Amino acid sequence: MKNHRVLKITAFAVPNSISTFESWIKGCKTQEMDYLNNLGMTAKEDEPLLQVWIHGDGADNNTDHGWTNHQLDLLGLPYDAENTGKKHDAVGRIHAPSCLPLNVFENAKEGEVRTFKAPNGCIVKLKFEQLPYRYRAFGKFEEITNNLLQRFYDNKPQYDEWVKRMRAIV
Repeated sequence: MKNHRVLKITAFAVPNSISTFESWIKGCKTQEMDYLNNLGMTAKEDEPLLQVWIHGDGADNNTDHGWTNHQLDLLGLPYDAENTGKKHDAVGRIHAPSCLPLNVFENAKEGEVRTFKAPNGCIVKLKFEQLPYRYRAFGKFEEITNNLLQRFYDNKPQYDEWVKRMRAIV
């Protein structure tokens, strides 16, 4: 029998708004795409992105957005030099992604688990769970994402114009 490494993580939505990578600062966009790739997820440049908090077993995501050594071992990511119990990359702490692309969260329901395969072969089980965490007053996971997507598409012409103006500045 084959022994698979499994990373169980939970995501809850931050009910601010939905954006795209087009509107992100260049360095943040690259870093965020790397975080998604570490979990076996991908996003297109113009794909809607939901702001989320992600945490794994044993983490308190009200205060901790990082990964534990065990979680990063499963993903095959490097340890920190200070042996602080967290792992870091070249620019600092390795975080969980702060957004999920539409292809990951579309039509997800409260309590649903979706599975991804990380580049190192680790199985990532992502659970969508809103009600036990912050922002539970906004409703279940699917209620929040449906409302945010509706607002995003209703305001898309203004959003596209704003992205054009920001690109001209940068």
